[in-house]
Amino acid sequence: MAKWECSKCLEDNEDWEELCQWCDTCRNEADPARRGRPAPPSEPSEPPLRPPGEPAPAASPYRALDVVATWNSRRRRLLEELGSVDFLGPTARRVRLRALQLEFHPDKHPAGEQHFAQEMFLLVQSRWEEDERTRRQRQEEQQRAEQQAAEQLRKAEEAWRRQEAQKAKEEALRKQKEAEERSLTST
Repeated sequence: MAKWECSKCLEDNEDWEELCQWCDTCRNEADPARRGRPAPPSEPSEPPLRPPGEPAPAASPYRALDVVATWNSRRRRLLEELGSVDFLGPTARRVRLRALQLEFHPDKHPAGEQHFAQEMFLLVQSRWEEDERTRRQRQEEQQRAEQQAAEQLRKAEEAWRRQEAQKAKEEALRKQKEAEERSLTST
């Protein structure tokens, strides 16, 4: 498989990578002699004016590389952010994941970038579902713990009532015996 060498860090990268995996340098910013492609033409900051009725020029292939590089860079930052989301509280985590879902929803991006957005949206969505599953499990565990505590309290109250009933019964028997003994001694 072909490789290209980053002009900044001089590391080899796979041909399909648009960003250097070591220093995040965009592939089309790398030295053209090292990557085997002609240097991109310098693009003016504003597009040139066209006469009315003239069709717009075709999109530059380097523009597509820039889009890929931008999305690759954003994907790396997203993965880092998803790793740091674990350290947030439950509410802040839900808020951040929901914001990321909205940010990467494919319908909110141009047609040419929707497949990139969808990939990232699916990453966030799977994390959201994992978080929801964990939250539901915690809620169920908490409900089970509350039910067990209520059951233990109910059993303790029943045991206390039985003890009190037993004490009352023993007291009644003791009083009955005392009354019988008094009646026997008085006769």
